[in-house]
Amino acid sequence: MRSTPIPEKAREAMERWAREVKSPARIEILKPQTMEEYAAVEGIELAQMESHVNEMMQALVAEAKVDKYEFETSLIERLYQYYCWSRDTALRKKYYWLERFDSLESFMHVYGRRQTELVRSTLIKYVGDFARLRVHDVQILDPITVNQRISNKYRIYNADVQWVVMPEIGFWFRDESLPEYVSADVLEEVCELLKKKMPSPDFSHASGSKALEGIAAAGAIMSSMKARERRLKIGTGEQVTYAREKRTLGSVYVHEGPPFESGYATNTWFDDYHVAYGINEKRQEAYLESIDFKYWHGPRIYRDHSEGTMLGPQVPLESVDVVYAWKKHETDMKKWMAINCPHAKFVSLEANYIYWGNRKDMLKLAQAQNLSERQMWRKVLREGKVRI
Repeated sequence: MRSTPIPEKAREAMERWAREVKSPARIEILKPQTMEEYAAVEGIELAQMESHVNEMMQALVAEAKVDKYEFETSLIERLYQYYCWSRDTALRKKYYWLERFDSLESFMHVYGRRQTELVRSTLIKYVGDFARLRVHDVQILDPITVNQRISNKYRIYNADVQWVVMPEIGFWFRDESLPEYVSADVLEEVCELLKKKMPSPDFSHASGSKALEGIAAAGAIMSSMKARERRLKIGTGEQVTYAREKRTLGSVYVHEGPPFESGYATNTWFDDYHVAYGINEKRQEAYLESIDFKYWHGPRIYRDHSEGTMLGPQVPLESVDVVYAWKKHETDMKKWMAINCPHAKFVSLEANYIYWGNRKDMLKLAQAQNLSERQMWRKVLREGKVRI
């Protein structure tokens, strides 16, 4: 059986893309409830809102102890409503107890003080799943990473951006399949980066915003073992590993090449975000030589085919070439970088993910239309905007 020629596939892909552009975006914007709406749905008075949290916590603890793979969405969604109210200055003045929803720590201090570390870590997993699937601060909508393979629309809270639909060759070829959307700001960033060359570091390490303070204090990305030796709280996904298996990792583990969209980082609260670091191999080798570090098999950098690549007990920020974070947090990250990592370049995780994930298709589409790679990305940005 002969395969379909690329020009024909490209033509079909562009025709599908044009149809999606003309149609309303398959995105449903979710809105947090007001306190009055929430109380009416739950059948309680506003005066009972604070005590109602204890009932939710009991239900969450019951779920956490069972540790189901599928988290209870409705319970976390109710918790998220409280978090949203805690962002409102006027409501905080009226209801002092909303300050308890500022972070996981402040919430657990009041409502989960007597709970085990396992319950805490499971709650983090639930919050992380909900933040990824529903809160969704990420300015990219992908039916694989957002886990919407069988739904006919994306249902997310933070959808207030200009969305652009991406053309793809041979993926969402059925009417019920969801296309991929990305914000216009992210595509603009890709086009700017392509004026030179998209950064492609030797290694990348996934982390999160909770770890920024510790990384700044140490001037380095530390293994979880080294962080605990310095009495620093593990602020990313490894606290789940430690709670469940009572072990820490003695090395900084990395992925070769640019980072995945989120890597292995875990949101611990609704306003946490993912951060990744693009690491220069030669500078890290030089650092490990300066401290006379080698692995038991001899090399300074150890590539284990089953466990991953290990870069020693810590990676100084001088070894970092690129810092990645979600587009929404670009301003805050650049301020952090100016103090702690001024030599590095900022790239949004969305720009990194959308470029490397779609590069082959975009090159094929560009070739079929006699366009350069950058011209193809600009065409999508210019002509692919959709309405919700």
